[in-house]
Amino acid sequence: MGIVAHGMVSGSEGVLQSLQGAGLAMVILLPIVLLRGLGAGDWKLMGALGAILGFRMMLVVLWGAVIIAGIMSVVQITRRRRWGATIHNLRELLWSFYSLRWGVHPKVNLDNPEMHSVPFGTATALSMMICFALARF
Repeated sequence: MGIVAHGMVSGSEGVLQSLQGAGLAMVILLPIVLLRGLGAGDWKLMGALGAILGFRMMLVVLWGAVIIAGIMSVVQITRRRRWGATIHNLRELLWSFYSLRWGVHPKVNLDNPEMHSVPFGTATALSMMICFALARF
């Protein structure tokens, strides 16, 4: 719908902007999805938003969503008193990365029910509301 709407309003230039916005989100987030750090639903949501928002606004919303998700993570880690486990998991992920053992980590991924996650869609919605409020004022 975003691509069609941009095409109707701005012609081929609008279609290009829409495709760039969708591509930005989907290309940047694809490695995280493949490593099971982000769900495919959130990935598709970001692609659809990119098609609606276009490249520039999507870049702002994406950065905002990442920052808000980070803040949500810090609050959740602190509330559940999981700093030690989180630092241990980060060390494991970094060790896997630097030792070139890329792929889905056996323990630290979305499929592990013991892992806590942050709703990225909620962070994206908050980011969009903030961006639109700032653009309005």
